[in-house]
Amino acid sequence: MVKRARIGIALAGMCAASCGQEPSSCVPSGAELIGVASVAHACLHTQEGPFATVVSVGEGTAEVPELRNTHTFYTIGLGASAAGPFEGVVRLRPRTSGVYALYVDAAVPIAVRASSGAWLCPLQRYADDACPLIAEAHSFRLERLQDYLVSLGPASAPAVRLVLEEIAPTSDD
Repeated sequence: MVKRARIGIALAGMCAASCGQEPSSCVPSGAELIGVASVAHACLHTQEGPFATVVSVGEGTAEVPELRNTHTFYTIGLGASAAGPFEGVVRLRPRTSGVYALYVDAAVPIAVRASSGAWLCPLQRYADDACPLIAEAHSFRLERLQDYLVSLGPASAPAVRLVLEEIAPTSDD
C-alpha cells in the first residue's frame, strides 16, 4: 500500500513573517497543489529522462549554472561547506509564469531567491513514497524570464537529483 503524506502548505502568517511577501501570495489554490498525478509525471522523468548533470556553486559566486529545462532529471553536484554538509546554488529562469515544483530524491532544504534578493515563500512541501527517486517536492510561484537562485542544502550527500516541472501555468504576459 502506498503511503502518501502531504507535509503542509506554508501558513500565510509564517510566510509574511519569513518571506516579506503578501500572505495571500503564499497560499496555493487547488490547481496549484502538487498531487499524485504531478508526482507520477515527474517520476517518469526519473526513469526515462531526459537527463542532465550540473555542478552547483557556492553562495555569492558570479557565474551560476542554470537549470535550463523542465521535464529533465538533473543530477546536481553539491560542494562541501565550511560547516561540513554539502550545499550549492543553481540558477533558474522560467520561460513562462506559473507554479513550479522541484522534485528531489532526498529530504533536502530548498530556498528560492529572486534577482532582487527577496526570498520567495514556498507554496507547498509534499512527500510521497509512490516514486522511489522522489522523496519530496517543493513548489514556488515564479515569473516569466526572471532569474532565480535556488539554494540546495545542507545535504548529507555530494549530489541531489531533481526534476523541475511547471504544475500550474499562469499568463505568459
